[in-house]
Amino acid sequence: MRFSKILALGFLAASAGFSSCEGKRGAVETVGAPTAATPAKRTNLTILLDLSNRINARFGQDTQQNRDVAIVKAASTWFKSHMEKQGALKAKDRFAIYFEPQPQMDANLDQVARSLQVDLGKPEMDPKAKKEVYNKLVAQTTAGVERLYEFVKQQPQDGADLWGFAKEKMAARCIMDTSMYRNVLIVVTDGYLDHVRNRSMRDGNKAAFFNDTYIQNELVKKGQFTAANWAAKYEAGKYGLLVPPGTNLKGLDVLVLEINTYSRPPFYADIVNRYVTDWFKAMGANRVEVRATDVPTYTEENVKAFLK
Repeated sequence: MRFSKILALGFLAASAGFSSCEGKRGAVETVGAPTAATPAKRTNLTILLDLSNRINARFGQDTQQNRDVAIVKAASTWFKSHMEKQGALKAKDRFAIYFEPQPQMDANLDQVARSLQVDLGKPEMDPKAKKEVYNKLVAQTTAGVERLYEFVKQQPQDGADLWGFAKEKMAARCIMDTSMYRNVLIVVTDGYLDHVRNRSMRDGNKAAFFNDTYIQNELVKKGQFTAANWAAKYEAGKYGLLVPPGTNLKGLDVLVLEINTYSRPPFYADIVNRYVTDWFKAMGANRVEVRATDVPTYTEENVKAFLK
């Protein structure tokens, strides 16, 4: 349906009095099937991009950048379709892309970062502004991420501090009023949490970092993890990632994509999956799914299925 037609229908609905069923920001709405008395929840969709040296990975003729951009395109396309279903006047959803680590920003890149965030619930988001978002969202976000990656690849890259992001920013940036919003976070990462400032943080067999060397030295060599026994040893030894103090992700659905154990034995991927899944659940996330890196077509299907 053309956006202009959607806009017209939205105005007709408003004039007929149907807009009274829409909750105001901060009001409590009843969860359930959308009716005139119980509007559907808005969607707060966030993507977190791991910009560590993982972005230089190649898969034959394919690149990690291409796979990440495909995820952004799939998510923004879904958001545009979801916006269309809400109607021009009723769409008050939110879409945002964040990244870790923060590259050395200039004025142009800062403008790119701003273009990766859209909040349709803001007062200034009148029908004209929403139409512009509808028309430009997919192209704007994919082009912005491509430009971001090309910029970051020219800089020295350290590990992405995803543990620190979870501790300091994740709840604040990714969770809005759960009575009004369905909060969804898509994390695009190889699954490793490795940053120099967290490497000394441990409590028994739990740590604030986790990488390929850790699996080899701490788990396989020292812990004697094998394909046959790793799950039992993991549970018996209470292994896992430390939960950042004070972190509460209740009300957040999490999809982790592009897990990549770089040609290691298959059970390495199983270990990473378990570490990441248990970590998000321990932080209180409602729903957690973890997927290995794959060709964009299949990953796009995973994104759409999770959002649906």
